[in-house]
Amino acid sequence: VLKKNGFIYWDWNIDSLDWKYRSQKFVPEVMNQLNILEKRQTKQPIVILMHDIPSTVQSLPLLLTNLKNMGYSFATLDESMTPVHE
Repeated sequence: VLKKNGFIYWDWNIDSLDWKYRSQKFVPEVMNQLNILEKRQTKQPIVILMHDIPSTVQSLPLLLTNLKNMGYSFATLDESMTPVHE
């Protein structure tokens, strides 16, 4: 129905579980899931599901630093990209 009506939607391939941990404990969870994806050697973009809750916002700098140290970069999703559908 979404495609039929011209919508483009993105799924995520990493669930941070920030809703469950509600602390910086979600950061190791993201890193673990990222390691699993890296082992699969997929070429799709990494899309991390996170929620707009205070504990996530507070711990986001730690996650971003870890990802940058691993060589990851960040981009805004746009229509030229192929959406992730897990």
